[in-house]
Amino acid sequence: MTVAIFCSVDSLCFEFPDNWIVAKFDEWVFYRRHFSKMGDHIAAVDIVAMDPERTLYLIEAKDYRRHKREDPKPIQDILVSKMTGTLSALLPASLNATNSEERDKAKEFVLPKKIRVVFHLEQPEKRSRLFPWSYDKANLVDILKKRVKPIDAHPWVRDGADMASRHDLWSVRDA
Repeated sequence: MTVAIFCSVDSLCFEFPDNWIVAKFDEWVFYRRHFSKMGDHIAAVDIVAMDPERTLYLIEAKDYRRHKREDPKPIQDILVSKMTGTLSALLPASLNATNSEERDKAKEFVLPKKIRVVFHLEQPEKRSRLFPWSYDKANLVDILKKRVKPIDAHPWVRDGADMASRHDLWSVRDA
């Protein structure tokens, strides 16, 4: 795998093969200045990526090892909102984004053969008062399977240990 595309999210660095199309979507000008202004609760995933086989990956990353979880809303509700917000924004971006790179990438992203939902979740090894949030990955997968089934019947919940222990499509390391 030739690694050429890097995306930093929180304190994580995602590394993708150079033949992928990758965007840090929640930083796009179209999303920030236009789409997100339509309403108070519009959200987007951190990374949108497409592999050469045209599988679109909607990737949300959270690193709770270093950042406390502040939002009282259930994490699955936040993820569903971000997935649907991103998918809703891609078609208008493919037509109306003023940044040509964003528009061109959006045109690719709206023509996938398959969509995958990925939640990359880093948690502290031990639960503490400072970092009280702890999620059971298997339970989160079950919840997400029910919630995002129309988008992806088999969503992934991953962490750095998962990524390091197997040959994955991309890699994640601490930034």
